[in-house]
Amino acid sequence: MTQRGNNKFLAIVEIVAMKVDETTKALLYRDWTHSHEEDEGNKMIYRPSTFDFPLSRGRMEIRLGANGSCTFLDIARGDGSESKTCTLSENSDALKIVIDYPEGWVRTLQVVSVDEEKLVVVETF
Repeated sequence: MTQRGNNKFLAIVEIVAMKVDETTKALLYRDWTHSHEEDEGNKMIYRPSTFDFPLSRGRMEIRLGANGSCTFLDIARGDGSESKTCTLSENSDALKIVIDYPEGWVRTLQVVSVDEEKLVVVETF
């Protein structure tokens, strides 16, 4: 994460080196929950929110709607969730989710792969 001077936190999820076509978008448009137990090295694994997760003290979620809606649920104090409104933008070879935070940080996640059962991202600096 890096600090931004305008006191907003931008988390950007990018699909890079993947063709963003109707099939890819159909796979992405759902609620994804972080399955931290499955993380491998720097790869963060997200599963559909209907996945049977083991008990956990908190999980991040990315909610992507086909209508362009986007919500990021971060882990908050007291094991709760803190909802952030985000923006989903796309072009032919990239898809970005921009999430506003008041703390002034930037976070970028690059999508490595997506299918019906798993979304894999890597945080880049």
